[in-house]
Amino acid sequence: MKYKVLITGKNDPVIDGFFTKMGDQFEVLSTSSRYEDMAGHMNYFAPDIFVYCLYKESQERINKVASIKRRLSQNGASFVTIGAKEDCAQFEADAPGVSDLTLYLPLTANVVREEIIKLIQKSKAAVDNVNASAVKPSVPAGNVNASAVKPSAPAGNANTSAAKSGALTGSTAMPASDVPRTTKRRELSDSLIREALTSDEAYEEMIYALERKLDLLEAGSTRRKHVLIVDDDAMMLKLMKEYLHEKYDVATALNGKIALKFLERKQTDLILLDYEMPGENGPAVLEQLRASVDTRDIPVIFLTGVTEGKKIQEALALKPQSYLLKPIQRGKLMEAIGKVIG
Repeated sequence: MKYKVLITGKNDPVIDGFFTKMGDQFEVLSTSSRYEDMAGHMNYFAPDIFVYCLYKESQERINKVASIKRRLSQNGASFVTIGAKEDCAQFEADAPGVSDLTLYLPLTANVVREEIIKLIQKSKAAVDNVNASAVKPSVPAGNVNASAVKPSAPAGNANTSAAKSGALTGSTAMPASDVPRTTKRRELSDSLIREALTSDEAYEEMIYALERKLDLLEAGSTRRKHVLIVDDDAMMLKLMKEYLHEKYDVATALNGKIALKFLERKQTDLILLDYEMPGENGPAVLEQLRASVDTRDIPVIFLTGVTEGKKIQEALALKPQSYLLKPIQRGKLMEAIGKVIG
């Protein structure tokens, strides 16, 4: 049986090593630093472990990736960081206590594989022990009152709504006049929300989403825009990603087929599309994008090395939001993207 590894980060050589040197024991899937991407992959891939391959990561990016820790813990998966000692130290400073295992480079693929497998097996054993102990809930002898089974209910209190309120807020009873107005409103909201949901898991997911949204609002930030780059030149993809990654979340595709497959599962705010590619060229890909109700409104900027006036007119006739001539200049690229998505 292969263990499932969900992986992200800017250290491409390490990520490539997981795919090329550890495929015998790991099923590997890469993801971006967008919370939506990581959460989506968590849902349908169900990884045994999450690996963050560090290389000069920004604090903003570290915070975004670290935000998946709570969800990993809920699913019994561990968080691993791999990188140079200074990169790992920076991660620990920005996100203390998030990593369950830190591996300092340089290391061989065999050592990395062994350490990760040991952590996965240890985590699974811990989960199995918890599940085994949970089969027989601890209930006081002779007490068959159903309310007593719920650990969140205060001892001797059979009032269901009161038990829920105590579990959500962690507060002890006090005279109503002493409870701040905001606290009372929070307790009431939590109680109503809990009763409206069908499971503790759904409740936790919703509360976590609300907390994350509030954190963003309090920090005065919003979701970073996402850009998908489609080009058959791997070096061009790497260069463009380097240009954009500080301001935007970026995904890349080597051809139109991969790009369209990507868009079946994920969303993007803008597509940078190479005009001339083997197989399906840029215009053919754009036609397919415009033919689908799910993708027809995504802005597209053509990237082209063609300077012939007739070819440029043909590109403009397809009504992209803009086009840029290769070689791409960073300043013009950022300006064009800014005009389209900000």
